[in-house]
Amino acid sequence: RGLQPEDRLRGLQPEDRLSGLQPEDVFKQFKPEDRLNGLDLKIIEDYLKQKKKK
Repeated sequence: RGLQPEDRLRGLQPEDRLSGLQPEDVFKQFKPEDRLNGLDLKIIEDYLKQKKKK
């Protein structure tokens, strides 16, 4: 299955923000063809929507 977006998000710790790493930066690395690798872009979109609500 490979690496899922959730796995990448799980890998982001709060202290990563202090080092300048933002979840959005991780998302920017995703390309449309990543869908073929099992990455679901909807998961990413849902995450960003949730983040904006907070």
